[in-house]
Amino acid sequence: MSGNNLCRFSGLALLSVFILSTSFGIDAATASSPKKAPIVLSVGRGEGSRGLLPSAALKIHGGGLSTGYFYAKVKLGSPSQDFEVILDTGSGLLYVPCSGCGKRCGKHQDSYFKSEKSTTYSELSCTDEMCDASFMRCKDNKCKYDIKYAEESSSEGKIVKDLIHLPSLGAMPVVFGCESSETGLIHSQKADGVMGLDASEDGIITQLTKQGVIDDVLSFCIGGEGGEHGGGAFFLGHAVLPPGAPDLVEYADLVPHPRMANHYVVHLNGLKLGEEDIEGSEWEFNEGYGTVIDTGTTFLYMHEVPYKSFMGALDKAVKSSHLRLSKFERTDGTTCFTSSETMFPETLEMLFPHLTLNFKGASLKVPPQNYLFVENTGELCVGVFSQTSTGVIVGSTVLRNVLTIIDREHGHVGFVPEIDCNEVTKSSEAASKGRKRDHKMDELMCGPGGRINKKGVCQWTHATGASPHDNTHQDL
Repeated sequence: MSGNNLCRFSGLALLSVFILSTSFGIDAATASSPKKAPIVLSVGRGEGSRGLLPSAALKIHGGGLSTGYFYAKVKLGSPSQDFEVILDTGSGLLYVPCSGCGKRCGKHQDSYFKSEKSTTYSELSCTDEMCDASFMRCKDNKCKYDIKYAEESSSEGKIVKDLIHLPSLGAMPVVFGCESSETGLIHSQKADGVMGLDASEDGIITQLTKQGVIDDVLSFCIGGEGGEHGGGAFFLGHAVLPPGAPDLVEYADLVPHPRMANHYVVHLNGLKLGEEDIEGSEWEFNEGYGTVIDTGTTFLYMHEVPYKSFMGALDKAVKSSHLRLSKFERTDGTTCFTSSETMFPETLEMLFPHLTLNFKGASLKVPPQNYLFVENTGELCVGVFSQTSTGVIVGSTVLRNVLTIIDREHGHVGFVPEIDCNEVTKSSEAASKGRKRDHKMDELMCGPGGRINKKGVCQWTHATGASPHDNTHQDL
């Protein structure tokens, strides 16, 4: 991978319009027998409330080493069409390539979205309230978008509306980007598109929350080394801890940031590698764009001052490990070590110290396999990188085997480390099956009495009456 690949989908170059909530609080719902029943975390419906809405568990595929990103599979349109999208908390818009894009879009995992085959497809006009983001513009009375990323990739096209099909939630209308052109890594990646999960108005979480489909929470749990081949999930809504899991959650406040209003910014007090403090000031950690939780970035990025201190502490750890390691720097800027002994990911924890991120209100301690990785060549490489900008980007691999709960309503981020992400997925899916979906959005798309079935097609029961579009009756 090149150096740019490591930060491929950080949305940090985008302007933002949505201000994060600054109200803080914790509301946890636990069952009467916490040792046996699943534990629901970070309820986002007010103090004392237990009325949870369902959540959608998007199972994670890919990994930092195999693809350079984590992605999920989603369905769009009626009837539904399949797509693989990168899960990115550092940008807002969901987009996929559309028919007619041709060579201007790359060759991806799936076919382009065929809008002409979807019976629920429509294009946004310039007067639509959703056509007001900084990267959108009006052309021929159609809403267009043009996104440029920090590493010089780009995506442009038109803003459209159609159904998205999500586990446990069913089908509901969302606004997304229908690509007509891609450049850079967006063009060359295998994944079809990107699902932006930041706090902007066009982000999927905001859209679903405004429809009353989910509570205003985004949770994710990225599997460890198993995550390289799939493991864990992103939860649009609440996550549920499995029976027997630790129920202690540490919360860091989300910090309103004038330059990064749509992003999930937390205050970082400092870093420690083992027992050694990493040199760094308030300015280096929290100025610039601040400390951002960004799953569209793969690794950990920090200002050059704390980076040099971190590497010095790591060199001490290497010496104390008594391993015969030879340090070198690759052409892409990655620091690696060669060894006469075979290195395995599962042995790193026995040889290297944990990394602790001390946020304001929470302390997150992660094992060495979250900041070191073993290449197929056997080289041991460092997943921490220097940048000239102040601030810190906490990428996806740093948060492996950590349940991360972005409770947007209460304005904080919760962390539960060292957890089995696949068990969290199972518990969350089971809990969502018992929660009811509001059918108001079905009627908005289909008309009075209409329901959207699993295939994304409007249907009517004999009890609710005929379709407003034809005179036939169909059973659900």
